[in-house]
Formats: sequence, structure tokens, C-alpha cells
Amino acid sequence: MQLARRDVLALYKRILRFGQAFESKDPALTAEHRQEILTEAKERFRENVQLSDVKRIGELMDEGRTRMELARHYGIPTARPVYLAPGTAFKKAKGKEAIYRSRPLHER
Repeated sequence: MQLARRDVLALYKRILRFGQAFESKDPALTAEHRQEILTEAKERFRENVQLSDVKRIGELMDEGRTRMELARHYGIPTARPVYLAPGTAFKKAKGKEAIYRSRPLHER
């Protein structure tokens, strides 16, 4: 359990450093995007501070790493829009499949 705590704190620190140094694709929005990253990181970590399920902690850490890499790659702090393949937008999905397909790729 102590190892997980150390890893979570290291990721938190990495995200905060990343947020402070973030360069947006649009230079005029860099300061605003930096603030968004820092605010969201602080809120997300605070709302999950009491979490003790190691599996869920791992999933959230993976999501944090993925979102950080996506922000670095695309130059935007928000999740990249999900694009559907042609002809799949109106196919009816039911039950768990519908819920799964409606989630962004980085959360699957």
C-alpha cells in the first residue's frame, strides 16, 4: 500500500510540473490552459484521496498518465474528441456496450 501512495504522489508532482510548463498550441491560451490543468489535477486528486482500492487507484493513475500524454501531444488540456468511423455513428448499441462505446478512448 505504501508503494501505491508513493507512486500516486510522484504522479501528482509530475502533473503539477507538467501543468506549470505546459505550452498550448495557441500561445494566447497558454496561461488559461496551465491553470485548467493545475485546477483539475488538484480537484481530481482531492476527490480521490480516501480511495483504498488498489485496482481503482491504478486505473486512475493510468488515466492521468494518458491524459497528460494526450495534452502534451495535442497541445490542449482537455480530452481529445472521439471520432467515429464512417457508418458507425447511428448503429444502436444496447446495455453495457452502449456505455462502453460512449466513453472516450482514454477512459476505456
